[in-house]
Order: sequence, then structure tokens, then C-alpha cells
Amino acid sequence: MRPFHGTIYAFPYPIFMRNSIPIGSDAASPISVQTANGRAEFNRTAPTAAELVLEYKVSGIDADIENASDVALRQAVADACRQEIEQMRAALRALGDGLCEQLSEEGSDPDIDQTTNYDDSRMWTDRRTELAIDPSEYHSKTRLDGYEGAADARLVRKTVEITILDREQQIRQLYDNILAGVASKRAVANQQRAPVASPMEPSSVTA
Repeated sequence: MRPFHGTIYAFPYPIFMRNSIPIGSDAASPISVQTANGRAEFNRTAPTAAELVLEYKVSGIDADIENASDVALRQAVADACRQEIEQMRAALRALGDGLCEQLSEEGSDPDIDQTTNYDDSRMWTDRRTELAIDPSEYHSKTRLDGYEGAADARLVRKTVEITILDREQQIRQLYDNILAGVASKRAVANQQRAPVASPMEPSSVTA
């Protein structure tokens, strides 16, 4: 059975989210925060309108594949998925905390109703004993429209937590597709009974 290199193309894609949220304070200068692997900005554009930008980078991920079985492959993909979710949670919470430290807690608790549209993909390589996922980037711009009176810090905090939950679902779906892509490539290689040393052509899978 030959080793192969499959590819899922990974680029930063915009993710647009809309909320129906009570919002309180007047327009002000944008508040921003920068971390080692991310950036966030909150911009109050009007008493009932604001925008939240979130950006972060995911480092490359390697997951060991213990043997050639389907179970080992599923475990490796699940491990890679877990690693990315952990990186995502840490990055977004750090950005959210950094913004909230600069925003007011005075005001009502916002009731958030958010929907998300997204497009995401990854580049991967199956090395037979290891699954390698290339680094990737995330960018989102959330438009916040609603009522006056909500505390900006609470608004950002709740929006970030909802974004984290959405991203978990998106990432899990993406890695389900990666698993299907790797399994399909391996099945083709087995049918062809190709030499072990020959690489496979790149593939593309998105979520």
C-alpha cells in the first residue's frame, strides 16, 4: 500500500453573522486587541449598531496514525479535530477577554439571536503513520443590530461564546469531510495495489 499526499485547500474565508441584539451606548472609537495569533476589534457605529471583527490563526496539526486500520484513522482525525477546537477556543476567548477588559459592563444583558454563514477548507497530508493538517486562518465580521441599553462588554462576551459554539460545529463537519477524503484515497490506493513509494495526487474537500 503506497503513502499518499492528499490536499484540501485552506485559505481565509469571510464568515458573516447577523444578530438581533439590544445595544446601548453611543458611537465611539473602535476598541481593538492583538494577541500572539489573533486580532479583534469592536466598533460602536451608532446607539443601536456595532460591528465585531475576529481573526485568529491555527498552527499546523499532526496526529499519529497507529496502524492501517479504519479505527486508527478515525482516531487520528478525531485527535486533529480536537486539537484545532482547543486552539480555536483559546484564541477566541483570549480575544473576547481582551476586548471586554476595555468595554463597559454597565447596561442590560443582551439577548442574542445569531445565525452564521461560512465557508471553510483545509490542506492535509496522509503520511500513513501521521495525518498532517496545514496552518489556516479564520476571519469573521459580525454585524450587531438591535435595541439600546445593552452593556458592550456583555454583548461582546456573549457573541464570542456563540461564535465558539458555531465554530465547533463547523470544525467537526470539516474533519468529517477530511476523514471521508482520506478514507476514499486509501480505498482507491488499495484497489489499484500501487507500489508503496508512489505518492497520490492532491484532492480537495470543503465544509
